[in-house]
Amino acid sequence: MRKNLIITLMELIFLLLCIDTNIVHAKAKENKKQLLSNLNVNCAMYVDSYFQYYRYAFSPDLRDHYKEIMDSSLNAATDDAVEFIRLFGLNELKREIKNIKAVYSISATPQDMYIVEKFFNTVLTEATDRIEKIEASKKAAKFRTECYRKGLQFLKAKNYNLALRQFEDAISQNSYIIGEPRNPSNDKLYRVRDETEKKLREERSRQATKDRRKHYLEGLLLLKTGDYLEALEEFEVAIRLNSDIIVEPSNPTNDELYQAKEETEQKFETHQRAKGLIKFEGKWMKPEEKARIEKERKRKWREKHPVELAERGSLGLNWPGVSARYWLKTTGDIFYSLEGRAQFEKGVSAFGGRACICLSRTYAFVSYVGAEIDYIKFKSEMTSGTGFAYYGLLGGEIFFTRKMAFGLDFGPAYITIGDKDYSVGNIHFVVNLGLNFYLN
Repeated sequence: MRKNLIITLMELIFLLLCIDTNIVHAKAKENKKQLLSNLNVNCAMYVDSYFQYYRYAFSPDLRDHYKEIMDSSLNAATDDAVEFIRLFGLNELKREIKNIKAVYSISATPQDMYIVEKFFNTVLTEATDRIEKIEASKKAAKFRTECYRKGLQFLKAKNYNLALRQFEDAISQNSYIIGEPRNPSNDKLYRVRDETEKKLREERSRQATKDRRKHYLEGLLLLKTGDYLEALEEFEVAIRLNSDIIVEPSNPTNDELYQAKEETEQKFETHQRAKGLIKFEGKWMKPEEKARIEKERKRKWREKHPVELAERGSLGLNWPGVSARYWLKTTGDIFYSLEGRAQFEKGVSAFGGRACICLSRTYAFVSYVGAEIDYIKFKSEMTSGTGFAYYGLLGGEIFFTRKMAFGLDFGPAYITIGDKDYSVGNIHFVVNLGLNFYLN
């Protein structure tokens, strides 16, 4: 009897489970059908409104009306797509959309299919993005709650630094959470964060007060033993701790602390000067060390500031003649000069020009290489004539001031001269000396 009753009850439970399962499946099937129907309707509305929107290009009111319908259709379809993904998955939605597009393609024009494709691509993209944001929101909310819980534990243990870090981590998750954060609310979270900050400042203030007095006493002890530098360091540490103290410092007061520091500085300065040291840029050193530093700085400065040549002209006095030179610069930072020269000696005069290219520049020296061509006229008691000089040169200038330089160049020159009957030519080694005065 009992056995038959148990069997009957089990059969009844099984029947109820089957009925309940069938109801659930039927409801899911109905939901799926409804969501797909909504997608179809919104797609049709979007396609129709899309063409109407461009048809009424010269009617702003109608364009706004159809644009509103398009946006509304997209938003509604995205909502349905999100719900569909939640219930049946993304792959199932893609499969159903593929079926919907296949049905459309039977009678739709290519233009219609373009809009349908655009509609469903947008819906899928926005729905997927929204799902990702929802998942990120859930994850952030869970992490936020966990940080808050840990923060309360640290706060209870009076570990204010770690507690504050947890509360800040919790607050940082707010930007990822969709809607108003809960568990805890923002008001509650910010309130406990502010309370923790206050307690942390108070704790730091108490510790800074203790440390300040400790460094002050150590400084006084070092001052008595003549360890002035170490004493100064202790007083400076004590002064820096003032920023962490909430109330007006006492024991020592600020006046007492600064007075002790000033007294130590005076004694330390007297001690250092007695050793023959001088103070340079906050450091004590021997005079020769200061001279070495200044010399090295001057050298480095000169390395970074070579003579500026671009667009500078000069007049020169050389033995025995005059010259005018102008420096130019190419786009590749190559400096070159063009120069006109005139030289006079008893019975001989030469007029010509030279072109030079700069090889190197420093703060006070310029080296260059170039070529010169001169036209020569000569006259003596017995004959007269003309000639040419072709000169390859290597030279340089040493600047005494920004606008005055001593110049020297040398090199081989082929000189040819002749009168109406004879002409001669030979190679000579030429040296030119002169002073150049720059005009700018």
